[in-house]
Amino acid sequence: MEENEKRFEQDIESYLLSEDGGYVKGNPQDFNRECALNRKDLFTFIQDSQKNEWESGLSILFCTIFIRTLFYIQLVLNNLENYVF
Repeated sequence: MEENEKRFEQDIESYLLSEDGGYVKGNPQDFNRECALNRKDLFTFIQDSQKNEWESGLSILFCTIFIRTLFYIQLVLNNLENYVF
């Protein structure tokens, strides 16, 4: 990778991770490839953005249903070749 391209990449990342950019750098080890999401970040986001729902348990229920749905979709996609259409 050329030096100017690497610098450009670093500038983009720096902006996105700044207060103006609004992103938080995640830990790649927390990313679940099967569900294509970071469960830790998902729960943190919902807990922070929906305090009342989180405290009542509704957000936890939603997250559980959402993650299970993603799991079953992935299961079906992984086994599509077994289905006859």
